[in-house]
Amino acid sequence: MTINDFKLTNLIHRLPQKKYLSYVLQIVIIGYLLYQISQIGIKNFIASIPINPLIYIIYLLIYISLPL
Repeated sequence: MTINDFKLTNLIHRLPQKKYLSYVLQIVIIGYLLYQISQIGIKNFIASIPINPLIYIIYLLIYISLPL
């Protein structure tokens, strides 16, 4: 990493708009997900959600085990 790269990186981290960029990115992601769900259709989306609670228990165990 050169000195110029370090200065640019440090400048980016000090931007006051950095917080707002993360908000905008989250809104864009949520908007894209809603768009994709609307393309599938709400009824088809709800019908594709698993009903068996074992799926959610396994998912939770995997999610918790990764940080450990």
